[in-house]
Amino acid sequence: MFILSFRFLFLFITSTLLAVGFYFAGDEESKGYATAGNITYPIDIEEAVFEVMESFPEAGKHKLHFIYDESVTTSVMQAQPALDFLIKSKQKRSYKVKMRPFITNGSDSLHISELPKEVLAGWLSHELGHIEDYLDRSKTDLLNFAFQYVTDKDFLMKAECRADSFAVLNGRAGDLIQMKRFIQYNDLFDTTYKKKIEKLYPDTIRVKKFVHQETASLE
Repeated sequence: MFILSFRFLFLFITSTLLAVGFYFAGDEESKGYATAGNITYPIDIEEAVFEVMESFPEAGKHKLHFIYDESVTTSVMQAQPALDFLIKSKQKRSYKVKMRPFITNGSDSLHISELPKEVLAGWLSHELGHIEDYLDRSKTDLLNFAFQYVTDKDFLMKAECRADSFAVLNGRAGDLIQMKRFIQYNDLFDTTYKKKIEKLYPDTIRVKKFVHQETASLE
């Protein structure tokens, strides 16, 4: 009973905040951004965005906003429905990929646009994998997804596996592996973050298994 009440309260607060945010959200397009078709993106990562979007035609049918957001602190990128998902049909929804502008550890700092090409492509592919996971979900399902993602570690792990599997299905396994190796061996990420990634996200071996499973299904 308590869990149901908490879930209802969470969904009510989330939907209310999203609805209010929809009406007061400002225009994200500003200096340093460009728009091509449905996609708005930072100009400094244009090449990577275009390359990866070619592999995600279903996501590309929707408006997508790739934006730098300094409020993203516990991860490098976050994919989520835009604030209009509560009032629009599945076909007319738009989505956001919010990106931390800098990866910083102590005095070391690297702007997202300075990441190796294949590493940046891997991160973008993972986030677009999340978006493809969202495409067929109803409004209620998306709200439930948000609730379970922040309250259920097992659900979170399964969601991250689905995102990677969607990326693999769309041909981005190589980039995913490069991104995961970059995290594992780069000093820009502290031990706490690396342990979090190891515990909650598929490793390179799991990604390779996704590839083998997909290859086998095509034979």
